[in-house]
Amino acid sequence: MQTEKNIINLTDHSFQKICHSEYGINRGVYNVIDEWFYDQGIHNIMSRRREILSFIEYCARTLGNRKVKYGHGGLTRKLCEYLEEAKQPV
Repeated sequence: MQTEKNIINLTDHSFQKICHSEYGINRGVYNVIDEWFYDQGIHNIMSRRREILSFIEYCARTLGNRKVKYGHGGLTRKLCEYLEEAKQPV
């Protein structure tokens, strides 16, 4: 896999294709994740892509599977869970 720095600088289409090939995230799910982080105030595309990658890695870790799947309503729950965990002091 390419380095994170290289991935976040790809075109939108190429970035999404990597999310699909590495994690099984289809275009529709990717768009929901991207929009959710934008709505959370992450407007800078490079920052948002870093957050998207971090979120997908978090899901892969917590779900125990590199190819991430979400059931009905599961994506929103995971996004909220991720945000809550990110707020926790280390």
